[in-house]
Amino acid sequence: MDQLPKTMRGFRLEAYHQPYVYHTDLPVPSPRPGEVLLRVKAAGFCHSEMVHYENNFPGGKVPVIPGHENVGIVMAIGEGVTEFKIGDRVGTTLFRQTCGDCDVCRSGTTNLCDTRENAGINSDGGFAEYMRADVNWTVSLPDEMQFVTAAPLMCAGSTIYNSIIRAGKPKGSIIAIVGTGGLGYLGVQFAKSMGYRVVAVETRQPPTELLLSLPPHLAPDLIINPRDGIESALASISSSFDSAPGVAAAIVSTDPLEAFSFATCIMAKQATMVVVGQPRDPIPFSCNDIIFKDMIIVAGMPSLKPRLKEMVDLVVSAGVQVEVRSYPFEKVAELIKDYHDPGLKGRLVLMVE
Repeated sequence: MDQLPKTMRGFRLEAYHQPYVYHTDLPVPSPRPGEVLLRVKAAGFCHSEMVHYENNFPGGKVPVIPGHENVGIVMAIGEGVTEFKIGDRVGTTLFRQTCGDCDVCRSGTTNLCDTRENAGINSDGGFAEYMRADVNWTVSLPDEMQFVTAAPLMCAGSTIYNSIIRAGKPKGSIIAIVGTGGLGYLGVQFAKSMGYRVVAVETRQPPTELLLSLPPHLAPDLIINPRDGIESALASISSSFDSAPGVAAAIVSTDPLEAFSFATCIMAKQATMVVVGQPRDPIPFSCNDIIFKDMIIVAGMPSLKPRLKEMVDLVVSAGVQVEVRSYPFEKVAELIKDYHDPGLKGRLVLMVE
């Protein structure tokens, strides 16, 4: 730490619904035991950033440095860390400092720990030159993976990859990715690479154009526009997949309640819905769907470390395409403005250095 600066540039959310405030004299943090200090190279702007900005993220606080899709270079090592060394290229996800003692931690599902830190939400994140990273949630990045494309994988990629696995369906099953923006676009490619038959559900033209540009081994088997209606969707699924009565799983990676309703309607009996989208209002499930279709509902959450590493390796081995729009560090306000662009393709990334 002696060679590191004492202060750094960074942005903070200091009041909800207000622009991020730029600082040039924020203190450079020191890594705690079990942590490393990163020189942040790139930080993704995730939907959860906007949820927290609007004061809708449980347990969030201000002031805080935003950013939880972070990649960079290890600059200092905390006590007890042996996995990484100074100079390593790494990526780190949302979580830090889980307790290790509660029921969920002892069961291995530490991403559900009530006392965890959430980078960019209740603990400082990566919209600054340096940040702390918990080694339990940090993975090495392949040399061939650029920082700008690696950043969105740390939440968007890990969440949709984990959601496909959490659906619990065997390879060859029909999986619908409902909403194919930056997160769902990755999900389509992951599911195809993992051996599933994939239905992409999308209403917007820009994401559909991206799907149509994918190489055959990553492209969806079928694209459905919900505006064509339920009957048309079910007929397309049946004709495309050997008279299948619906999909075996629907991963809903968008917020509108209509997306959840549509997903329910195209699901076969005993299908699984994975909830990734974060609508403000309660999701209106019918007891008839749950009981008489034996519908299963599970949560989509960011991956634990072993699965995060699997996902990073899959991106390289399968040639998964990560569509990004990057911004210089000082253009964070422009990035946030573009987040609301209905024609947005892919993910937004702030280049910290």
